[in-house]
Amino acid sequence: MTTTKTKASGNKVTSNVSSNAKPKRISFKNMDLSKLQIGQEIKNYKELCELISIPEKKANSKVAQLKELQRYVNYERRGQKFIITDIYKTPLERDDNRMGIFTKCIEIVLLYNLAHPDENYYFRKSRDPQVPEAKNSYAFFKTDLWKALGLVNEFYGYRGNDDRLIYGGAGSGKYYNPIEDNNISSQNVGLFYRSASARLSKIVERALNNLKVNSVLMWHEEMQIFYKKDRGDGVFELTHKVADSNEIDQVLSVEREVISSKYNGCSRFQILMRNQYGEFIEEVNRILREEYGWEYAQRKIRIDASRSAALDMYSYAEKSFMLDAKNKMNAEISSTLIKDAEKARDKSNDKLIEYTEAYNKYKEEFNNIPQTAMNRVVNGEYKYLQNAINAENKRVAKLKPDGEKPFVYPESYVIATRILVDEFIKLRNNSTAMELYGKSNGVNAVSSYDNTDDLDTLIEKIKRGEFDDDNVINSLFDDV
Repeated sequence: MTTTKTKASGNKVTSNVSSNAKPKRISFKNMDLSKLQIGQEIKNYKELCELISIPEKKANSKVAQLKELQRYVNYERRGQKFIITDIYKTPLERDDNRMGIFTKCIEIVLLYNLAHPDENYYFRKSRDPQVPEAKNSYAFFKTDLWKALGLVNEFYGYRGNDDRLIYGGAGSGKYYNPIEDNNISSQNVGLFYRSASARLSKIVERALNNLKVNSVLMWHEEMQIFYKKDRGDGVFELTHKVADSNEIDQVLSVEREVISSKYNGCSRFQILMRNQYGEFIEEVNRILREEYGWEYAQRKIRIDASRSAALDMYSYAEKSFMLDAKNKMNAEISSTLIKDAEKARDKSNDKLIEYTEAYNKYKEEFNNIPQTAMNRVVNGEYKYLQNAINAENKRVAKLKPDGEKPFVYPESYVIATRILVDEFIKLRNNSTAMELYGKSNGVNAVSSYDNTDDLDTLIEKIKRGEFDDDNVINSLFDDV
């Protein structure tokens, strides 16, 4: 227990605080973020404090206050100015302040690839072939963007619930299914992808917003509709367009219809956790074909960039600086995802213990209602037994825990996450081409190879599991 004694002597006040006193935590109890907007420029620290109704601090207290503020908003410093780059609906957990490191690393990798897009398979792939002149406009699948940045490896998204196999896992030099071979349940696979997606989406959005504020790029989410179009000679080819507001409404209505009729109104995330997302998309696409003549609809991240601005901001002389940032970031993310799994498991276990204790207390009191009511009559609190029983029912009802029994992560969840992080997140710097492709920097690691047609063909063959000639593959990577 902490005790504090003060002595007043003239104008001097001395304080003796026990050595185990904890430092005061910065409080934002009266903070008001309603006047802040993303992209807003605030002149200095004093104006920031006035704007969001927090007290001004000095020295180390000011440093701690600004660090704690980053749980609520993300900002960039330019001299004395504060540029607001993100405002969070719910505060980040305190150890999420490490996201600042992730964000800065992602910015470095993004800047390099925006300046040198032809070196990155995913940046080339994400250009719109229908608009060849738009060389600095990219439409990424979310997971493709993560792969392009080195946040995950080439096999991220693999679920092991089809006939495809992975080659060269953990240097094994063979085809295998890391999910089946490690007896990982579909529930653990779904939980892993849900956690990874939430974490990765958050840090990539922060990096994109930072570069948006610095006039390097603009970005937004869009929906693309794919359909078959007659070329004029009776041959139909697949083409696409960006969905307008009416078409977005139609797609969302179909998705809600499928969710309601086949998945009992659960969320897309819950479908993902059940490992049923592929079935869900197939059903949605079937209805889109029947009702609107579209083949399918897809969500993408649109990035329109200034290559000259990216070249200007990427001031590092060597490409190796970007590769170091990418490897460091990937290692940190791999570690963070495992820690996230451990925290989620421990938190769910604590909630279950808390719920069980409260429920057991409720059941005990509920079973004792007749006896307790009788005692209250005997003690003169009530004249009639029924009145005492009614009063006990009301009292005990308040003890019943709210809601259903809390979700508890499987005991195997953390072990499964460790395996899945090794398989689908971690980058590996192995010497063979298959391992470079499958487990590390992917095509980014072999960007010095000039014959892009051969490289793209190789990648597609590897994805289909059609290529197993190590000697031929290794010859493509002689310059690496």
